[in-house]
Amino acid sequence: MSARSSRSRRAHSAIWVDGQRAYKLARAGERPEMKARPVEIHAIEIAEYVYPRLVLDVRCGKGTYIRSLARDIGMALGVGGMLAGLRRTAVGAFSIEDAIPLNDVPSPLLQEHLRPLPGAGSESLEI
Repeated sequence: MSARSSRSRRAHSAIWVDGQRAYKLARAGERPEMKARPVEIHAIEIAEYVYPRLVLDVRCGKGTYIRSLARDIGMALGVGGMLAGLRRTAVGAFSIEDAIPLNDVPSPLLQEHLRPLPGAGSESLEI
């Protein structure tokens, strides 16, 4: 089951506002209007809770700002919320389980060491 909701973004977001990145406008002292945008949350699970720290596993759709989600959860609980850390464990067909440590990356990196991109032809990535 997944949920759809509209979430507001922070002014220091990379979202485009009137042809410029919101964070650039914010750094210039402007306060860009950040409209709420729809996001999709597929699952949220509590991975760990040791007061006052809550660790969540979140499966979400593209465009979801996890910092905003942490803020919104804290507001809903009436305690405030912030993000102390963020670890992306999957993007599309790629997951942390398939990753290799940086020290194990072959040098020199050869074509046969690369995994093809899903939906892309073999000529899409050449080194």
